[in-house]
Amino acid sequence: MGYRRLIYTNTVSVLPDAIERLTTAMGDNPEVVAILLTCTDSSARERLSQREMGSTLNQHLASSADMGFRLQADAVDWAHRIPTDARSVSHIEADVIDRMNWFTTCP
Repeated sequence: MGYRRLIYTNTVSVLPDAIERLTTAMGDNPEVVAILLTCTDSSARERLSQREMGSTLNQHLASSADMGFRLQADAVDWAHRIPTDARSVSHIEADVIDRMNWFTTCP
């Protein structure tokens, strides 16, 4: 279709099976940059507490912890891990853009 850049966001997109399915669907042997945004359990709890209320909070905390363990264990080893604790969106964004290396590799 002529697209040369794609940003795909999904919690599990840094897992090997997800990367394989995406690159197969894209075809043309795309270059992939995997980025995993990370935070401490304390930060995850604080963020989830701001958006989840009542009985669902504990469920979301457990699910978040489980996914955190899975991502730490199973994400591709070449994924860039970018901490998000106590950082502004613009600082995180700058790190993501830097890791993508798009500005030095544009055709």
